[in-house]
Amino acid sequence: MKSLINNKTLYKVAVGGFYLESNSFVGGETSLLDFKNQTFAQGEGISRNSAGSASEFAGAWDVLTQAGCELIPTLIAYSSPRPPMTKEALDTITETILQAIPIDVDGVYLMLHGSAWAHHEDDPEGVLLTKIRQKIGPNKFIAISLDLHAYFTEQMLKAVDIVSAYKTCPHLDLYETGARSAEILVQALRGEVKPKTVMAIAPMITPPEHHDHNRAPFKTLMDATRKTQSGKVLIASLLATQPWLNVPELTWKAIITVDGDVEYGQKQAQELIDQAWALRKEFLSVTAKPVAIAFEEALAMGTPTVIADMGDATNGGSLGDSTEVLRVALASKNSGSVAVSITEPKAVLICEKSVGQKVQLTIGSGQPGSYNEKVLVNAKVIA
Repeated sequence: MKSLINNKTLYKVAVGGFYLESNSFVGGETSLLDFKNQTFAQGEGISRNSAGSASEFAGAWDVLTQAGCELIPTLIAYSSPRPPMTKEALDTITETILQAIPIDVDGVYLMLHGSAWAHHEDDPEGVLLTKIRQKIGPNKFIAISLDLHAYFTEQMLKAVDIVSAYKTCPHLDLYETGARSAEILVQALRGEVKPKTVMAIAPMITPPEHHDHNRAPFKTLMDATRKTQSGKVLIASLLATQPWLNVPELTWKAIITVDGDVEYGQKQAQELIDQAWALRKEFLSVTAKPVAIAFEEALAMGTPTVIADMGDATNGGSLGDSTEVLRVALASKNSGSVAVSITEPKAVLICEKSVGQKVQLTIGSGQPGSYNEKVLVNAKVIA
């Protein structure tokens, strides 16, 4: 509840974060321990830099503290992209944040990725936001920040007032995204704006290879999003939802936080998503080569070259256990130094105990013909 200190209004704002990008199509689970092994800070253990000095949380923290708000830290739970989360992890994160938010709070800011998923729950963030709304009531403000690959749902839309998502990919504007969400929250608390958030949808799922704000078609759409964000449109966001989720609302979405005029905001959201729909076919022009051909071309270049196995990208939640490139490298007759990154814990344990020795390793666990087909490797452990 707001109070007066030195004749200045002081607003109480609960702050926190729940950040996970899930991949529905890989084995394993993301446990509570996985969060604790990365970032799991509670209450007084939370600081400006708990999620990183240039994070959305840091941006929001700076804006809110500079505005004189009293911050009530709840929980920062962060994991890198991983498999679906366990029920224990989701329940613990949800209840920890919920219990730390006082009923008399004036506003809430949460740093979310927006694409968490569990086998028992399609919409973890929506569940969390709905429970917060039920606790604090309909007249308090909830502001969130999102990754532009977020899976934003109707449930989330009904619970929040303010939404701010990245406008860059690769993601460079984390701090600015959180700061913008907090700026509108402060303006709302002061009665300067009346934020309402609306959504428009296009039935699109696109490969991420063209999600690059430096090149068309994605640059065209991010430029249009920035242009839309003016006047009564307090924040414009365009979400190119990541494709590694098995969920019912997996589509591109335009999200507009507007100052009061819902009809105008809806019109702007529709115009923005219509622009994305018009360019949809340009996102499908991905040129991918067979691994063997790409490998030989890379060696022929004579310079360090990266071969990206996009289907096994760990920054998209995959396990990183593909042996496709390794098999091609071992079969190649061309010489050259090749570094192949593979997730294989058992091999790591053997190598750690065998520095300077020759070893025989089994890499991969799949059947013949599978992406992670077993490969027998004879090697010497250098370090």
